[in-house]
Amino acid sequence: MEEYYTYFGYVVIVILLYFIYQTISRSEKREGFLGFGNENSGDNSSNKNATKNKNNNKAKHSKNSGQKKPSTAGPFEHDLQEIIDKLNEKTKDTTDTFNLVKDRKLWEDMILSVEDRINSMTLAALPFLSRKMTADPNDDTIEKTIGQMNMLNTFRSSLTDNMNYLDGLK
Repeated sequence: MEEYYTYFGYVVIVILLYFIYQTISRSEKREGFLGFGNENSGDNSSNKNATKNKNNNKAKHSKNSGQKKPSTAGPFEHDLQEIIDKLNEKTKDTTDTFNLVKDRKLWEDMILSVEDRINSMTLAALPFLSRKMTADPNDDTIEKTIGQMNMLNTFRSSLTDNMNYLDGLK
């Protein structure tokens, strides 16, 4: 019986190693936390080549269409349009990855739940603050607690913005 447990352990280890390998060697990486970080961290050479090919195709189509750019166009207009296109593409990828349109109701319920939790935490902190203010109004924990409550309220206002964003998705 002990041999079965040993073999079972080996199978579990092999499966875990497989998942670790898949995670590390993933060819397409997700963007980092809120997109911050090294600009090249999310790009691989195939993505760069695909972007170049798209830009070349756009340039060919614009040349073939017979439309000329206005003479007032700046030298960085193409770069700005490329940045805008990349932003739109990343936003669409994020929207698709997290199923924001399909699962809109779940996302809205999550936002409402987080808002309720922030409200309950703020209210729960009031007795603590009242006791501290009564005992020693100069206590440093009062300022720290109020600062945390203010950060939560700021976050709550961003949740309202997120709800408006979800409402605008089609």
